[in-house]
Amino acid sequence: MQGDLLPALAEGHERITVALEERDGAEPASPRTTAKPGEGGQWLLTGLKAAVPSPQGCAYVLVSATTGRGPGLFLVEASAGEWQYAETTTHDRAGHLTLSDTPAVAVGEPGDGSLTALLRRAGIALTAVQVGVADGAMRLAATYTSERVQFGRPLGSFQAVQHQLADCWIDVDAMRVTLWEALTRDADADSAPVEAERAAMVASWWRTQAGLDVVHRVQHVHGGMGVDVDYPVHRFFLWGKQLAGTLGGAGSVLADLGALVAREKVVS
Repeated sequence: MQGDLLPALAEGHERITVALEERDGAEPASPRTTAKPGEGGQWLLTGLKAAVPSPQGCAYVLVSATTGRGPGLFLVEASAGEWQYAETTTHDRAGHLTLSDTPAVAVGEPGDGSLTALLRRAGIALTAVQVGVADGAMRLAATYTSERVQFGRPLGSFQAVQHQLADCWIDVDAMRVTLWEALTRDADADSAPVEAERAAMVASWWRTQAGLDVVHRVQHVHGGMGVDVDYPVHRFFLWGKQLAGTLGGAGSVLADLGALVAREKVVS
């Protein structure tokens, strides 16, 4: 199946989505969805995957699940599960996927680290999107405050506004730097896995904390226009907020990073 699917994905004839998140604060690295061996080399998956992005038109879903040998990734036919509409912060189309002894095919071997690698790269990809969202929000705010006049002066000439947007610029630049560091380290993940994980976590922290800070500041400097849904700034805010919480918020990422650094200290 995978051999036939990869060329179709590369050519754009097929599309898949990923189901990595669950409800009630479940850690993406330790999914509560379970997989047990079935007949003919298949696996049977049971559990609920939350807010699966853009499932419409997908032939398969790449699902994370836990086995007796550790967590792994499994391909499930999109039509094999039960779908329910999921309301998201950005109002994008998403669905909750319920699996009940649903047949699946393992991608790699359970416990081989494939889920860890996917989560690391998913975090990097989310950071790349957040850089664009935050940068776009900041530029929108810079244009608005340069043109909007209050008390006979452009808003951007007030020091308080300048400080807010200067902080945004610093945060966006930090996100961009840590993103490129994470991409560089990921290329050498096979030979230096700890460094790759650490760099990805650092980038994800900037995505979750600084990304959210930027869209909050941008919303604030827009004043009353910030609550007008006919003006586009609210779209940046909603998108940045969702990206900041996907796969765990800033506190969760920081805790994981701290645990990784502590393990490194013990080993050294």
